[in-house]
Amino acid sequence: MGFTRLESCNCIYTYLDKAIIAGYVDDLVLFGESEEILRNIEQKINERFRVKNLGAIRNFLGVQIDYPDEETLVLSQSTYVKSILQKFNMIECRPVSTPLFISFPISKGDCPTDEEEKERMRAIPYRELIGSLLYLANCTRPDLMFSVTRLAQFSSNPGRRHWQAAKHVLRYLHGSINLSLVYRRTDSNDACAYSDADWASDIDDRRSNSGTAITIGHSLVIWKTCKQKNNSGFDRKSPVTKRLVKVKRLLKELKVKLQYVEYDGYKNIANLPLIDSENIYLPPLHIKLGLIKNFVKAMDRNASGFAYLKQKNSSISEAKIKEGIFVGPQIRELQQDGNFLNSLNEVEVAAWNSFRKVCKIFLGSVKVENYRDIVNDLLLSYKALGCNMSLKIHFLHSHLDFFPDKLGAVSDEHGERFHQDISSMEKRYQGKWSPAMLADYCWTLKRDLPQAKY
Repeated sequence: MGFTRLESCNCIYTYLDKAIIAGYVDDLVLFGESEEILRNIEQKINERFRVKNLGAIRNFLGVQIDYPDEETLVLSQSTYVKSILQKFNMIECRPVSTPLFISFPISKGDCPTDEEEKERMRAIPYRELIGSLLYLANCTRPDLMFSVTRLAQFSSNPGRRHWQAAKHVLRYLHGSINLSLVYRRTDSNDACAYSDADWASDIDDRRSNSGTAITIGHSLVIWKTCKQKNNSGFDRKSPVTKRLVKVKRLLKELKVKLQYVEYDGYKNIANLPLIDSENIYLPPLHIKLGLIKNFVKAMDRNASGFAYLKQKNSSISEAKIKEGIFVGPQIRELQQDGNFLNSLNEVEVAAWNSFRKVCKIFLGSVKVENYRDIVNDLLLSYKALGCNMSLKIHFLHSHLDFFPDKLGAVSDEHGERFHQDISSMEKRYQGKWSPAMLADYCWTLKRDLPQAKY
């Protein structure tokens, strides 16, 4: 029929680079350079399938589309919001100005533990409400994204407090029914991405939450909130980078050229740092742990090297060995074990020798002049072994010039000191977790703009 499906999105097709067809199940939206092209596409589709032309799009999958003028497009879901309020008997509730209160924390501790309370909560449509709110947040209401994703974490076993928080979101919706997304025509294709993270606000697992927003031509096109898996400083940038790559691929296929704009970033740090950022680096022990973890995970499970690891570490479960979970003394012992080296195959030997070399003459007490070549050899040998690029390998490669000459002097002790400091803070806060606890440790952060005033 002459349509070309995009590789970056299976639901979008192009027609002779003059029209775009977006489909969802049996609903199609056509965008074209002229009415004639759209009529030709409709005729082609009608030859194969029976279709009905509904004219200019006004409603699509519950999203209302309005055109205040020729230069503006407005997306909203006010009708859908009213139906949610009606469905959950909140149409006459008292509105509030925020989706969630900071002074109203929710956690796993609010989940019911006895069967009687669980049975009562099964009669409450908590999951149904969260599903409706998630659809709303993903389509047109980025202001709900954090609140709803936070509440969704308790869908398997919600408690009374979680239900009260969900109803609070409905009260916020009641006061903001007509909020909408506005897109205006612009000659600019500037792409700008924003990313931020809080400081371990989750009182259950002490992880941070990341927020991501991407605009193109000053219009918001992507927004996302998720809980981090790793360190706040690194992990907050990963989601926004992935989505920028996806947007770039999609628009490249649509023959739209993006212009990336760089702005000086800001960090919302209340006080000046006490340590220069040049003295802040990932402890070498953590890098070693990351390197050996990737090495072990890439080893041949059926070869003699992996079998020797299991035999040598019989006290460790096979699951931990497969994940490469080792501590500092075990790493040092393996480095001196000639039998382990002899049990490896040729590719594993190359990667293992590169790892030992980096530990000795870069992450140790000596930093040789050709350290860049040594690290590059490590990356090549790890790639040949089939290792995935991990956060710590990336940090090692991208921050080579930040490591001091005698890194080994603070290697293992530096990593252990982090855990000691956190333990001391836990005692000082008497077991009551607070974001201020991690803030006490994060005073080493340095602002991006020293001249800025906060």
